[in-house]
This record gives sequence, C-alpha cells and structure tokens, in this order.
Amino acid sequence: MPQKNPTFLITAAQSRAIVPYSDAPEVKQERQKRSFWFGIDQVINTLVMMAVVGVFAGYSVLVGTTPISEAPPASDTLASPAASRFVTAPVTKGDLLVRVSATGTVEPVRLVDVSTELSGTIKAVHVENNDIVKAGQVIAELDSETQTIEFRRAEAQVAAAKARVKEAEAATVAASKELARKKTLAARDLAPARDLDNASASSQQTRATVDALSADLKAAEANLAIARTNVQKGRIVSPIDGIVLRRNIEPGQTVAATLQSPVLFRLAQDLDRMQIRVDIDEADALTVRAGQPASFTVQALRDRPLEARVEKLHVGAEVVQGVVTYKAILSFDNSGLGLRPGMTAMADIVVENVRGGVLVPNAALRFSPPADAETEGMLTAGSRLLGVSVGEASASNDRTRAPSEARGPGQGNRQRVWVADRGKAKPIEVEAGASDGSMTEIVRGPLKPGQRVIVDLTTDSRVQP
Repeated sequence: MPQKNPTFLITAAQSRAIVPYSDAPEVKQERQKRSFWFGIDQVINTLVMMAVVGVFAGYSVLVGTTPISEAPPASDTLASPAASRFVTAPVTKGDLLVRVSATGTVEPVRLVDVSTELSGTIKAVHVENNDIVKAGQVIAELDSETQTIEFRRAEAQVAAAKARVKEAEAATVAASKELARKKTLAARDLAPARDLDNASASSQQTRATVDALSADLKAAEANLAIARTNVQKGRIVSPIDGIVLRRNIEPGQTVAATLQSPVLFRLAQDLDRMQIRVDIDEADALTVRAGQPASFTVQALRDRPLEARVEKLHVGAEVVQGVVTYKAILSFDNSGLGLRPGMTAMADIVVENVRGGVLVPNAALRFSPPADAETEGMLTAGSRLLGVSVGEASASNDRTRAPSEARGPGQGNRQRVWVADRGKAKPIEVEAGASDGSMTEIVRGPLKPGQRVIVDLTTDSRVQP
C-alpha cells in the first residue's frame, strides 16, 4: 500500500482556511438586479398608500362621518333597511273645550224703524241723533192741511147721513100710523082691501129706507174715523222708550209713501242689554243650543274677551251664494261696556266641555302604517286579522284607516290608533269623542294616560325622546 504525502495535506488545509470565499461574477450580478427592483417596489407601494389615505381624508372632509357613539341601538330602530322610526306622542288626561267660531254684528235687543203711511211734506222734526225718547212722544210732524180738510168733509158727511136717517125714521112713523088707520077701517068694511095693502107696503118701504140710511151713516162715520186717524198720523210719535240711532229726514223734505214706506228714524229700545247676531255653519248647526256659554271680541276693546250666552238658534236657513247658515242670537250685558250697534264681533261658542278626559293628538287617529309595513315586519302578529288598511304613512292627511260610524251629538265613533310594541306597530280599537281640532277625547278603549301612540314615521337615526 502506497504511503500518503502528509506535507501535501497540511498545505491544502491551510490554503482553504486562509483564502476567503467569493461569489461567481454571474451570481453577484443577479443579486444586484433584485435589490434594485425591490427598492422600486417599496417606493410604488408607499405612493399607493399615500393616495388611498388622501382619498379617504378628502371624503371625510366633504361628507363627514358619524361618530360611533351616535349610532342608534338596535332596540330603538325598526327592522327595516331604511332604519325607519316611530314618532310617538303621549296619551294625556285633561280638559277639552270644543268651540264653534262665528262672525256677527252687535245689535240692540229691540230695534225699530219708524216710518209713515202718509205722503206729504215734513213740517217739523223734534229730535236729533242720540236723543232719549219716550213712547208716544211726538218726534216729527207732517204738513196735515190736506188731512184736516178731509176730516172736516167726513164730519159733514156724517152729519148729513144722520139727518137723512132722522127723516126716514119720521116717514116710517107716518107710514105706521097710516097702516094702523087702514086696518081699523078695513075691519069695519069702510076701506077697500087695496088701500090696506098699499099702506102696508108703504110702511115696509119706509123701514127699509131707514135701514139703508143707517148703513150710509155708518159708512160716513168710518170715513170720519179714517180722516181722524190720518190727521193723527201726521204727528209721528215714538213707539218705544229708547234712543234715536239715526235720523233720516229734515224739515221741508217731501215724503212719498205710495210704493214703499221710507225709514224716517231708527230707534233702539235699550243699549244696556244687547245681542250679537252670528251666522252658524250648517256643519255646526246641530251642536249649537240655547243656553250654551260663549265669548266674543271686538276691535274697539282691543280684542278683550267678553262673556255672552246663546239666546236662540233660528230654525230657518239663510242661503247666500250657495252657502247655508243659521242665525244664532247671543245676548250679553252692555251696561259697563258701552259697545255700540253695528260693531263686528268674533264669537266662540262652547258646544262641549270635557272634564278630566283621556286625550290623544288628532295625528294619532290619522296615522296609518306604510304600504310595505307587513313585508318589512313592522306590524305585530294578527294585525291583518283586525282588518288593517295600510297605505302611505302620514299624520297630516285627513284620511282615516278604517270606516268610522257617523257621529251625532253626544255620540262617539270607532277609530284606530297605533302603539309601538317591541319595535313593531300594534293597532288598538278605540271610540273617539269630542275634538277641538288638535286633541280628541277617547270615550272607550284600553288606552291609559302615559301611554305613547304613534303619530308619524321618521328616518332620523337619533333616539326619539
């Protein structure tokens, strides 16, 4: 076996330990290329990230973001993609006054227009506006010369008629005596029967003449009474105790009463107790009754409310341009107010007074769920069995969801309100009573004061109070 050269081995080991290792030129060139492209990739990634951050920052500035703390809890929202919410209002207990508004004018309780039946010239006027007059007082005079002449002629006719009656009565007496004489002679056969018949006819004729002339006398006396009345009517007198509101004539003015009697004076009996004549709409005519309290305002007293009371409501209707109204009379004490006739009054009549009733807003009675309420799970189970009619949700329209029964005075009508039950709408049947336009009394139903009823929907994400 040949022997190894130890010197050669040691020299080889020493040579490997001393000489350092170096890559080949091809490997070193490949490594430099990778380092170059890795640096470029890092630069591109940095630019892309800065662009993304800039886009998000600009969107936040323009649109804004919602803080996490303002997000509504799941229990306060509806189960719908739009996150619709119920707007509710509380059921309260309190008083309710139902009023009917009307407009009218202030007038005296008794108003008299004084005119004349005669035509002629005004001779004198004895009163002025605002003068106090008494019943029977002469307030004006006509020139009554013609009436005086007619009166004298009527007196003469009566006197002539009386004279003719007396003459006829004398003839009747003579005829009666002649008839008695003929009867005596005829009984002794001293006078023919023809003479007896003529005497009897003459007696009857004279009596008839007396009757006719007596009738003429009565006619003449009637004409005399008319003439006397005309003379008296020439003196215009006040028919009542009151005050002169208007004077429409002056001395020397000619009055023609042939077609229509002119109004010479307007008198009011008493200004301490006056009334208001208001027009009640036919929709409120059945609710207004005598004895109901009322209040009214006039501009002269700076709209200070004054008390009044319904005196009567006229049964007959008044139609003006197709509008049907009924006249109501409101009486009030004017002794300390000094209101004047003709003032415009705005009256409110209390037709119903509810004390301590259960009240809900009218918007709750008008609310109805939206058309997609059932598909979105907004209705409680069994709502369809109650005959719920769904439509556009609104608290401002005048539609009701279910047909309501006609309501007469003092009667309620069936309605439906909705309450929120575990995030869903639940219908409740109630009977509505009086309403003042904003609140309605609940006569019957399970609603209690403190409950909340749905009046509308909202998409606001904030928690409702």
